[in-house]
Amino acid sequence: YNLAKKRVYDENSIKILETDREKVRKRPTIYIPSKDEKGAMHIIFEIIDNSIDELTVAGSVGDTVTITYDKVTKVVTVADNGSGIPQARLLDVCTKLNSSGKFDNDENSVYEWSGGLNGVGCKTCVYLSEWCEVSSMQKGKSLTYRFEDGLLKDTTEEKSKDHGTVFKFKIDDKLIKISGLDHHELIERCEEKSYLFPKIAISLAIKENGKTKKTYNFTGKTIVDKVESMKPDTDIISGSASEIVEILEHVTDEHLTKKKVLVDFAFGFSEEAVDEETTGEKIISYGNTIKTYTGGQHVQGLRDGVVKYFRNDLQATLNKRDKELPIIPSDIYSGICGFVVAKVHAPDFKGQYKDELMNPEVRTAVRDVVYKTLKDSKPGFQKKMAEFVVRVARGRLESKKARTKGKDVS
Repeated sequence: YNLAKKRVYDENSIKILETDREKVRKRPTIYIPSKDEKGAMHIIFEIIDNSIDELTVAGSVGDTVTITYDKVTKVVTVADNGSGIPQARLLDVCTKLNSSGKFDNDENSVYEWSGGLNGVGCKTCVYLSEWCEVSSMQKGKSLTYRFEDGLLKDTTEEKSKDHGTVFKFKIDDKLIKISGLDHHELIERCEEKSYLFPKIAISLAIKENGKTKKTYNFTGKTIVDKVESMKPDTDIISGSASEIVEILEHVTDEHLTKKKVLVDFAFGFSEEAVDEETTGEKIISYGNTIKTYTGGQHVQGLRDGVVKYFRNDLQATLNKRDKELPIIPSDIYSGICGFVVAKVHAPDFKGQYKDELMNPEVRTAVRDVVYKTLKDSKPGFQKKMAEFVVRVARGRLESKKARTKGKDVS
């Protein structure tokens, strides 16, 4: 430290970022996970998720999302044939943080189960791109704004018979390192997203300098198909339901509040999942339309339902020798490979990145649906589940015994 240099800290030292553009470009990781390919992927899926939100509303006029990614130029296009963003507010939606039509979702709102909720996603695309063109087509008219370095450069209005929204953009590699993005991961993410929406046609074209090299079409498959691809060692158990959960929303409340949760899940048990316990379970989870990378209450609810069923119903069916095993909760759920989706009107994600779903009512809802489904499952599945859990418990005990023996020898 240079102690001879006097520190000056006064009102002139305080800087205020005046515009939303400055806020996003100065500190992008407030809004996206990182400034590398993970952040670039996040921006792309903010736009894709907006299209899916539009196509999943009640009475949607569209059913198609078309995505292109150029491996060489890094240009991305996301187009949907939905209703189009209201043109009178299109500029606000593109440039003003926290502008959204999804803040107050409920059974009477347009976007009942949306993934977008903070009004930030497309602003990160506009402000962190070298250039970005946003078009809305509706009511016989097309309106396009072109941005360069996050600044509005051009406005185009034309007649159009189409309807929907198109985002075409090139993320600025000086701000966000899209140069490291793996297009195979983009393919996998689009495919995985499609399992949640089998009625939506999602297509992805991979290009090189504008020429299409391969096109992938995803439609018609469900989360059960995804779990089948994981090749579990047991049959797959699946279920879906709408649950009403009563919770005390505020400590000062005199009455419980009813919360509606839609639950959809599928899972089996896999030896490979047990082996991967230290690096993360093979459970894919989504809150509404958003992938929750670090899980959350829906993943915990899945575990709870499996543990509850084993403790309350299955353990009593074991033979005398197996009943005496000190089976712990992780023995019961560590082998799960599966997919769980929870939808709520007001999703509470952990931070802007939405990596974790925090709603407490979700845990209860998923637990109860999973438990009821397991109770009604076929005896063959129940038997295999019991045998699997016993094997995991015995393996853990043998491993502990081997470690202890090695310690005594040393």
